[in-house]
Amino acid sequence: MTPNTAGADANYQQAIQRAQQQDGLSLANGLPLHAVADYGYYDNNTYVELAGNVEVMQDGKLVTADQIALDLNSGVAGAKGGVLLAESGPSRPESSGNMQNTTQSNNGGMIAVAEELAYNTNNSKATAYDVAFASVPMQAHGYAHRLNKPDNTHYELEKVMFSTCPPTDRKWQIEAQQIDIDTESGRGEAYDATFRLGKVPILYLPYFNFPVDDRRSSGLLTPTARIDSESGLKLSVPYYLNLAPNYDATITTDVYTNRNPMVTAEMRYLTEGYGKGELTTAYMPRDKKYDDEDRAGVFYRHEWASETIPRLTADAIYSYVSDPDYINDFDDYGLVENRLNLPRRGRINYYDDYLDAQLKVETFQTLKATDANGNVVADKDKPYSRLPQLTVDYRLPKM
Repeated sequence: MTPNTAGADANYQQAIQRAQQQDGLSLANGLPLHAVADYGYYDNNTYVELAGNVEVMQDGKLVTADQIALDLNSGVAGAKGGVLLAESGPSRPESSGNMQNTTQSNNGGMIAVAEELAYNTNNSKATAYDVAFASVPMQAHGYAHRLNKPDNTHYELEKVMFSTCPPTDRKWQIEAQQIDIDTESGRGEAYDATFRLGKVPILYLPYFNFPVDDRRSSGLLTPTARIDSESGLKLSVPYYLNLAPNYDATITTDVYTNRNPMVTAEMRYLTEGYGKGELTTAYMPRDKKYDDEDRAGVFYRHEWASETIPRLTADAIYSYVSDPDYINDFDDYGLVENRLNLPRRGRINYYDDYLDAQLKVETFQTLKATDANGNVVADKDKPYSRLPQLTVDYRLPKM
């Protein structure tokens, strides 16, 4: 299924440009109805017709068009010619004690551009065909054969294409027979969806649920894809698990054309009084590019700061990979400064105006026993362990 984009192509760049300017849109929140136009007609009863650079603003919504006709009794309006519909995103109170800030301002919502739009000023219903759209919270854009807005918090899109790639360099896209978006719950549902890399179909999903803003809720995240000469095409499909307000997990399946699939699990946690941390594990069975050997990696990090003793902190790190080439092939776990000796350590630190103290326990996983010239690394040249090491620096106060 490929959406019919012929009618939306002419409006596409306008939707993208207005989405990029969303912070500057004046959406007249709280106003019953405000309209400006070059020309206007009112029959002194129920009918209003506006023409020429028309802008109608009402309670966080903006409609611009060449012409708008409005029945004041029913609230039904029809817009024609270069129609743009812009809506602010929902406001939510800030959450505390969670893994991340979930506050969303009310200046980021949906931008839709079409040639014609039917909508109701009384109940937020709207319908348009051959629509180009852009979503500010999702940083996504695309086309829909039909866009229907049955109420203030729902969008229904039919025969849809959307992507989060830059509009001028769209490497991947998702096409779906139908997408339903609920801005109140912050979730979207796609039906009969096909993931395409360029024009090539890669993955079909009869249904998936995905986030449409920054709120934490379990569901499938947007897939990503990339290509390199060694692994070929890599398609990553992440699934997010909102386990509790203070810990969550993401399980990602990576499908390679030149290797076997890899599963990666990432877990984050935040405790009261004991710090925060993250654990990442990955496993690939029988890598076809590595003599059918199993590949695996583990990375753990924890950080703590005392709430009762100022400037007293502690941290721990553990890293393991199955082979010397793992970091180059898959993930460096943020250890870009040292790809030869992976650290495993625990530290307690304290400092004040006169004292710096550190208690450290440290060892390493040495990935290669040879140097750049192929010579065996002598034991004296390998990193030594600290089991433990205490360092104290004291500065005399100035008299």
